[in-house]
Amino acid sequence: MHYKRIILLIYLLSQTLYAKPLIHFIVSSDCPHCHTLMKDINENPKLMLLLSKEYKVNIIDTINTDVPKKLPFDGKVPTIIITNNNAIVGETLKGLIPSTELMKYLFQIINYLKNNNKEVYYVY
Repeated sequence: MHYKRIILLIYLLSQTLYAKPLIHFIVSSDCPHCHTLMKDINENPKLMLLLSKEYKVNIIDTINTDVPKKLPFDGKVPTIIITNNNAIVGETLKGLIPSTELMKYLFQIINYLKNNNKEVYYVY
């Protein structure tokens, strides 16, 4: 019986080792451009599907939360930063970006990571 538990544990650990790239949406709850960006993203079902399947999403509201020092944030919102193994991937996006353009950019990032064998692993 114990071997079944061990096999299950190994399977679960192997599933959690592979992680998705992390996309940080740095916004402010008192910023009208931030509200417009997030509303546009939420109303784009294709983008929402892409985000849920290919990315881990981190929304940081600067009113309530400090931005981690490891992120290159200059205080302007909205800002979008993508990280992979704690390294920045692509450009830091600033300002109001249409959801269709953001989706194209996010596909480019995923294709880059897959084509260059840039696997993402959690480090414990």
